[in-house]
Amino acid sequence: MPKILTQLAADKTDSTAALQLNQVLGLKQKIEKFNLTSRETEVALLWIQDFDYRTISKQLLISEHTTRATIKNIYFRTKVNSKASLLLKIFFSVDAT
Repeated sequence: MPKILTQLAADKTDSTAALQLNQVLGLKQKIEKFNLTSRETEVALLWIQDFDYRTISKQLLISEHTTRATIKNIYFRTKVNSKASLLLKIFFSVDAT
């Protein structure tokens, strides 16, 4: 299980965290169809929830450069060129590129 999901699952007593966990698990299922690596999945989950590079880097304990490179890899592997296109593809199976 990706780190972010583990952290959310550890705080099951908080109803907000439980709701977030359900939302993230739903997102994870949608992202899994693209066969991303576990790190790419972690970054994608945060990226599509509108976290910025710095926040993602701090959350996952990686550099901002690594975060940017991972997002570029996600775009390449999903055949999109923007966050908006990625969101359309994940949620609506629309190829907007």
